[in-house]
Amino acid sequence: MHRTVDPANGRQVIIALTDEGKALRSRAGCFGDTLLEASGQTPAVLARLNGEISQLRAAVYDHIGEWSVSDTTTDTA
Repeated sequence: MHRTVDPANGRQVIIALTDEGKALRSRAGCFGDTLLEASGQTPAVLARLNGEISQLRAAVYDHIGEWSVSDTTTDTA
C-alpha cells in the first residue's frame, strides 16, 4: 500500500495499492464468486435465503429490541 497526501486537500490521504498488492488482489479473486461456488447454490437460492435471514433478524429485534454491546458482553470481575 502506498500513501500520499492529497495535493488538493492536505487533510486527506490518497491510498493506492503497490504492484505487489495489485498482484495479490488479482490472485485472491472475488470472494462472492468463491462463496457462491462453494455453497453449491444458485444466486436465486442464496438471495432468497438472505431475505429469510433478514426477516428472522427483524423479527428477533422486534421481539427483544435492538441489541447493544452491554447485552452481549459478560462481566467476569
